[in-house]
Amino acid sequence: MQLIARFALRRQASSSEFMAGVCLVSGGAVHLRHKSARMLQALVRDGATQDVSILAEGDDLVGQCSCGSGPGEVCRHQVAATHAAWLQLSADE
Repeated sequence: MQLIARFALRRQASSSEFMAGVCLVSGGAVHLRHKSARMLQALVRDGATQDVSILAEGDDLVGQCSCGSGPGEVCRHQVAATHAAWLQLSADE
């Protein structure tokens, strides 16, 4: 999970999507279903529940979201899932 870090999100997500994702975490909208060193799966409630998968590939994060964000785009749901996992990892250390 070390590869999934906030700095990677800031590099890949727009400022507005990053902030919206952080707000979703603050509102308790994220349920982490699975996390490992290189993969994360979560459900994010944002009106409808979005299914999010994130893979760490080298220095990049590759994600998919049921919200329909385009290939290569990092949506607020992906940010929220990754940020929640990062916070949980930080708390565990």
